[in-house]
Amino acid sequence: MLKHLLLAVLATIASLAAQTAPCLSFNDSNNNSNGSVTGFGFGGPNTRAWQVTPVAPVTIESVRLFTANTLLATAFMNVEIWSDVSNLPGVRLAGGTWKIDQALPRHWQGANLDAPVALGGGQKFWVVWMDPGFSEFPIETGALTLPVATRSSPTAAWVVAATPSALKVRFYCNRLDDIGIGNNGGSCLGTNGVFPAAFTNHEPTVGNALFSIEGTGFLSGTACFMILGVQPAWPSIPLPVLPAGCQQNADLFDSYFGFAGTGNTRGPTANGHVRYLLSIPNDPGLVGGFIGCQVAGFDTATGAAIPLVTTNAVTVVIR
Repeated sequence: MLKHLLLAVLATIASLAAQTAPCLSFNDSNNNSNGSVTGFGFGGPNTRAWQVTPVAPVTIESVRLFTANTLLATAFMNVEIWSDVSNLPGVRLAGGTWKIDQALPRHWQGANLDAPVALGGGQKFWVVWMDPGFSEFPIETGALTLPVATRSSPTAAWVVAATPSALKVRFYCNRLDDIGIGNNGGSCLGTNGVFPAAFTNHEPTVGNALFSIEGTGFLSGTACFMILGVQPAWPSIPLPVLPAGCQQNADLFDSYFGFAGTGNTRGPTANGHVRYLLSIPNDPGLVGGFIGCQVAGFDTATGAAIPLVTTNAVTVVIR
């Protein structure tokens, strides 16, 4: 079905934009990591945090870490931004969840956040990483270190670690993009207090069987669907039948259904996360094909005529 969709629009060739540079980063000038792996505790997923102090003001919308997990097929990772209270993580400000793909080696991966986080110059914050276990630490040996805090469970107190570590992280003041990957429009606020967001960690290349679109920030367990569009110049259209601020960011050519998860990073689903696999056939004739991908999830408490909250559209140009 995807092949037929793309072939229908190959006459429209969109530009292949480059990845936007991070607005704040640490230890990201290379792909060196120390190779150590997180433990698998029976008490649940691991939670670690690194304290960050930006020099200039930033508004963070997405985060990538340099990591991998080649053992757990149905697990996830999560990244969050927390406030700082007395040099410990205070309260969660935003976050995002993504699916682990065993076939991928260590690489830069992450998620769009479910809310933008505005931080002043010199304002400390914490980036929190939750992994299921058996994940490669996103750290480098002999590089710039940051203070570290850990906790043993989601309700336990944070404890400052004795030794800082060199986190490999990229913070972006935009939604995740890359060569062939862009964004159109914005998200609208759900009754869970966050803005759901769509993104991908995969390259849109012919033959990429793992290519997928992910959504984060939906109500736990809710029904979701993704629309696929074929018009690169599609404008973001406000729809009054949806909750305030919701827009249609892609034309409706086709659609896929799914459900937002209910579990933690150990899987088999993750809270508020949904994923749509869009394997790209190994066909050079697909190069230049365009699709726009927007995810919507039901949120009946909104009181809207059509109770759906919607994400940005991820725009894809096959290469």
